[in-house]
Amino acid sequence: MPALFQVSDVEYSSYLQDTWRVSHNLQFVLGIRDDRDRRIGALAWSPRLTASWSPFRSARTRVTGGYAITHDAVTMNLLGRPLDETAFSTTYGADGTPIGPAAPTTFAIPASMLRLPRASNWNAGVDRQISAHLFVTARYLRRHGTDGFVFVNPLAPDAPPSLLPLPGGASGGADLLTNLRRDDYDSATLSLHQTFSGQFEWSAAYTHSRAISNVLVDPNSPQPLDLLAGLVPLPWNVPDRVVAWAYLPLPWKNWAISTLADLRSGFPFPVRDQTGVVTGPVDSYRYPMNFDLNIAVERMVTFHGYRFALRGGVDNATGSANPTAVNNVIGAPQYLQFLGDEGRHFVVRIRFFGRAGSPH
Repeated sequence: MPALFQVSDVEYSSYLQDTWRVSHNLQFVLGIRDDRDRRIGALAWSPRLTASWSPFRSARTRVTGGYAITHDAVTMNLLGRPLDETAFSTTYGADGTPIGPAAPTTFAIPASMLRLPRASNWNAGVDRQISAHLFVTARYLRRHGTDGFVFVNPLAPDAPPSLLPLPGGASGGADLLTNLRRDDYDSATLSLHQTFSGQFEWSAAYTHSRAISNVLVDPNSPQPLDLLAGLVPLPWNVPDRVVAWAYLPLPWKNWAISTLADLRSGFPFPVRDQTGVVTGPVDSYRYPMNFDLNIAVERMVTFHGYRFALRGGVDNATGSANPTAVNNVIGAPQYLQFLGDEGRHFVVRIRFFGRAGSPH
């Protein structure tokens, strides 16, 4: 089958929203949206509700919360998968001769009964102004996704998950698009933010989160092909993360320092055998803890009536390895050895602020 093809789709959406101010310190926003997809033949309704409340007379505390149902759009690469080239898999014996004929892997989209992927979203937060320039925020987010798209091979429902482009390692199959995917995400964040005169400020935040799914997701593959019996961590699942940044003045006039620190858990990954089949629990291993520290010094200058900021600094000042790849093939000479070194980088940046103001 030729690799050159063309697909089209038409989507319609409409939205209605209203704001209801109950009192000076309590407000609701209500809305509803409908989405229609002609190619899938699906219609979905999405109600939304948010609330904002200031419980104290000082108005320094704000409580917010909301609920919404959202639906993902249908992507063109999903619709085009059945029209792409057909892959044929050949299994070879130890002597190098093929075992049986080449097995094709095909993809199909059912003519009806598909639904748009659906997610229930909950969020809640509390903002508190501690002083004139210091703020503390707590946030919680819950996203429960159902009816997600995933291609499933009904001829081999018990095939082991594989990291090769084809499901089940070397066997072919007739994969059908289904709504069996499920994704869950939860996060809780606590942050502090303080401002100073001028543009100077600092912020720090800690987030604890969980991202899980019942499919084997490969970042290098356009769509997942392996449906799992349970929920496993997604490749971007980061249980713990601390991000802090600051832009602060130095003792010398027109000089400032900028810093950014990012500390997070390592991303999860699975291990596999030489045929690509995942061995053991999916995504049960993790990269090392990742740490980035960027530091820069900035000087404000005026040139021909225009203001500039000249900045020079170092990214990854600590020289942390922060590997980008791992050998996850069981039996390989460098099995579980992490590869790729981020290194230390020197950076120069020029910021343009426009015409300088009149001197005072």
